[in-house]
Amino acid sequence: MIAAGIGLRASATLADLRAVLALAATPPQALATPADKADHPALHALASATGLSLHPVPLATLLAQITVTHSPHQPARYGAGSVAEAAALAAAGPGARLIQTRILSPGGLATLALASSEGQTA
Repeated sequence: MIAAGIGLRASATLADLRAVLALAATPPQALATPADKADHPALHALASATGLSLHPVPLATLLAQITVTHSPHQPARYGAGSVAEAAALAAAGPGARLIQTRILSPGGLATLALASSEGQTA
């Protein structure tokens, strides 16, 4: 299963999310984001447009993930790592590994990372 972890600013639009998703190295099978961002209208629009399920990831689960990159603009509540990477790893399940580290959307309002775990579902 391949999960796309998505981080986004409050002002991100569906166009921003589509743009970062277009940069994914491989198509994801699910979307994941921090639970406190899961109600963002652009995320729901992306899930609806792509037919991918959206998985809210609790803060404690995000903090437990070991990420490769570190976002300097990330709010302190998410820790020092990458929200996109942590969400992707959490949604992909136990034994997941990153297959694409955090990338930024062209406008800088969204990030995406991909994680995979053989035989796991979100």
